[in-house]
Amino acid sequence: MENAAQFLRKLEDTSTGLGKTFQGVGLNGYIASAVFVASDTTPGSVFALTHAGGSPEHFARTDKHVYLRRFDSHDSIAAQVFDENGISMHPSRMFPNEHLCVNIPIIPNGKPDADIYSRGMLQVVFGADSGIALQDIKSHIKSQPTYKAMSGILVPMLEDVDGKRDSFFKVRDPYEANAVVMYFDISDFSGHSRTLGAYRAQDFADKFCQEYMKPLSDEYGANLLRYEGDGLWLEMPLDQYETQAARQTQMENAIDMAQHAIDDFSDFAVDQDYGFKDAKLKVSLELGEVRDYFWDRHNILQNKANDRSGPVFSNIRKADKTIARRDRHDIILGPELRAVLNQSGIYDIRPDEFNHG
Repeated sequence: MENAAQFLRKLEDTSTGLGKTFQGVGLNGYIASAVFVASDTTPGSVFALTHAGGSPEHFARTDKHVYLRRFDSHDSIAAQVFDENGISMHPSRMFPNEHLCVNIPIIPNGKPDADIYSRGMLQVVFGADSGIALQDIKSHIKSQPTYKAMSGILVPMLEDVDGKRDSFFKVRDPYEANAVVMYFDISDFSGHSRTLGAYRAQDFADKFCQEYMKPLSDEYGANLLRYEGDGLWLEMPLDQYETQAARQTQMENAIDMAQHAIDDFSDFAVDQDYGFKDAKLKVSLELGEVRDYFWDRHNILQNKANDRSGPVFSNIRKADKTIARRDRHDIILGPELRAVLNQSGIYDIRPDEFNHG
């Protein structure tokens, strides 16, 4: 097993190095790359053994979804084409309008008929509008020493953990939303801080989090994830064993909580500090998965090494940045939550990226 860990580090470095070769050679739109192998516990399923990508936003949108997660052919194009011998190009199953996946087999040298448990697959992800030609990808990949070295690293590693790979690599089940994540934030808090003074502003922020939001979250059954200056992150948990109707009720409960917070905020602000009488509250909500999360107010959420939450925090950050107005309260729904509520027919939500309510 110690040898497997050493091989894994080499494979990670090799995958990262191969990704970097796309820069500056006319193959535009590179986002991420990953090496997939077959699951030994679930026939027909695969999981990403490595991850390497570009910007933090791309990492949040791709690798957090697939890294060390078990997917079958219904959920992942990697699983569908895993046992093919040729290089193929397909839209992503998860983000078909955003990501184009190039799938390259990693076959033991001289063994084109090797069984699925002794082979792997390199998946390179490009932007859907990158205009990459499959032939150009083939020529580039096959000429790279890093790609040629992958088989010599991957095969002995898989032999070392054969029959134990899922447990050895701590492979998890596919992504599944288990919460509505909510970010409550005071609009233009820095402006109030400059006008009223940092001490006075921080005192108001502490009262907002502790005396206003905490009783409200207890009333609606939301859980605290973390405080962040003038704002806080909460989750409205969704039980995966409940009916879809019950889960939808919890989603609506989160929206009701956001509306309640906005309705009463102005009265609270005046009672606590008249200097905040014109302050506005903005609330961003998104459906997603929260796992392996621990509170640390000194780190930014999307850069946390132990955050395996999928894109939910990145989506909320993106939503929060779209709120330019400071003259009204705002409720913004992320795309995952909006899609589910649209399907229910209860909410008529416009199809733009984020929506002000």
